[in-house]
Amino acid sequence: MTTNHYRQTIINYLDTLPEETPVTPAMVTEYITDKTGEPEEKVRKTVNVNLARLEKEGVLSRIAHGVYAKRIQTPFGDYVPGKDKIFGRWLVLDGNHVIGYETGLSLMNQLGLVSQMPNKRYIATNNYRFTLPKDVDIEVQKPRIPVTKDNFKYLQILDAINGLDQAPVDAAEPEAIIREKAQSAALQSDRLILYARALYPTETLKKTIDIMLGGIAL
Repeated sequence: MTTNHYRQTIINYLDTLPEETPVTPAMVTEYITDKTGEPEEKVRKTVNVNLARLEKEGVLSRIAHGVYAKRIQTPFGDYVPGKDKIFGRWLVLDGNHVIGYETGLSLMNQLGLVSQMPNKRYIATNNYRFTLPKDVDIEVQKPRIPVTKDNFKYLQILDAINGLDQAPVDAAEPEAIIREKAQSAALQSDRLILYARALYPTETLKKTIDIMLGGIAL
């Protein structure tokens, strides 16, 4: 593949990515390697050169070491999406794979359990070892187990239940809200309880059972 072909292939790939997707040499290298079948080491070197050039040309902006963002063209000029959005997406998605989820006070605010608006987002992610830039208002947490698309909704609900006693909950019926969210997400009660028993304190397990059985008369 010629240098110009590499450049155009990378640009075509960038055009397929949502605006807030972080761009790393590793993900571009993987794409080019899969598409061409060329040796990864050769592709990696050429990708690094091309990404640096695209930055100089104003196609990309470097937002952290080894992390770029697409510059978005509008009728009013171009801009780069905020770092919080870009890194937030990067912490929860790896391509099409779910690797993290919203948790903590920002999750409870989203669920309607607390009205207090947190000053940062809380994300449990498989990338918990990554050090975010200091100007990004995200707190990274280690998940209780590796996050996947099959378990993250269960872990979210259980994190919310686990945080009921610590968060400034001001919803009138928080247990009913959690139960409705679990049901609307089609979560299986038995699986939710199994996760609670295996991963969370005993008190959280008891609350989970009570919430999921709420409204069922003896």
